[in-house]
Amino acid sequence: MTIAHRSPLNDIRKFALAAGCLGLAGCIVNATRLYAGGTPAPGSSRAIAIVGLTVDRASRLQDFRVVLDQYDIARQAITGGCWTYNRIEAAVPGAGAPIRFFAFELPAGHYIYSAFNRMHEVSGVRFDGIDQAFQLPAGHTVYIGNFVLDGDRVALRRELDQDRAALTQALPKLAPAVEAAAVVTALPAKPFMCAP
Repeated sequence: MTIAHRSPLNDIRKFALAAGCLGLAGCIVNATRLYAGGTPAPGSSRAIAIVGLTVDRASRLQDFRVVLDQYDIARQAITGGCWTYNRIEAAVPGAGAPIRFFAFELPAGHYIYSAFNRMHEVSGVRFDGIDQAFQLPAGHTVYIGNFVLDGDRVALRRELDQDRAALTQALPKLAPAVEAAAVVTALPAKPFMCAP
């Protein structure tokens, strides 16, 4: 009978590798999902959020992507980390395109324009809006607004009445209950890093 010797160093390496993989994989745990129909049940802690993306004038970006992070108003920081990271992610091709709506079912709370959008700034594309957190109350269907890419800048248009006809055509089941998201001024969101 052969007895295998277990090296403590090998165990430490395996643990470090597993922890690193879990830490990196944890960044993909997201309680937000694309809207699939229905409405949150009464007493639910979830909301429905709608965002629009429009490319008025093409830029250097191949894809126009907007990320909104769940945000803790009391701490003035995003709630994400390496284990969970609730966020809204929507993308359209960077070439000119009319408004496209995305609907998400997600944990209620506040959401903010993500620090991870700063990648746009590397390409010379800037967000014109001030830092504000959008309130998504439990059980409500909320329109955050239309993020518009116009060459080298991104603007947020929050004109629900103007967009209602297009919303009704794109999301007929949701449009009647849609309300504009309330906003709260917030500190800029800071990104987090996951490292093994």
